[in-house]
Amino acid sequence: MTVQPDHSRFCAWIWLAALALLAPGCTVWQVGDIAPDYVNGSTHRGAEVLAFDAESKVLASGGWDGDIALWVLGSGKPERVWQAHDGFVLGVAFIGDQLVSGGQDGRLKSWSRTGQALHSIDTGSGITQLAVLNGRVVTGHKDGSVRAWTLPAFDASMHLMLHDGNPVSALAVDAKTGRIASGGYGGRVFLIENSGRTREL
Repeated sequence: MTVQPDHSRFCAWIWLAALALLAPGCTVWQVGDIAPDYVNGSTHRGAEVLAFDAESKVLASGGWDGDIALWVLGSGKPERVWQAHDGFVLGVAFIGDQLVSGGQDGRLKSWSRTGQALHSIDTGSGITQLAVLNGRVVTGHKDGSVRAWTLPAFDASMHLMLHDGNPVSALAVDAKTGRIASGGYGGRVFLIENSGRTREL
């Protein structure tokens, strides 16, 4: 017996995936709910990255348009929106009262919660991933490098070339051990120990 694929269902999934990619906006859900708390369709042209603050009262979102928005949860609309990067915002994270962001433009920036620029550096390569580890900012880059920076001036504390020039596609950090893991488009995964020793998994 030959099983025929359900092309109508496949086409429906493709249509829904395209709609999800092209539809602008931000949706916030409570865990366990079957409907979102609110939907806002006019903030971003695609929300690329999200981060909660330490109290889970404020959500930062970064979009394809280079904008960052700060949402006070429960209000249903952004409290502030500002132009942060040229091109996609590909990383946002809170560190205390500051927000840090990384973009396709290769710039690493820190902001006050009012959207005031505090510091900015050009890293020389597009930032594809961003995480915070024990007060440091860890970034993955288009050139395959993994780097770490200390605030407030983004002084470089680590710069490793790990992925044969392939962009870094994933970062994970462990605050307890200080470990960093990175994955690249080339399929390789590396573990970086707190001591700086690096090994491929």
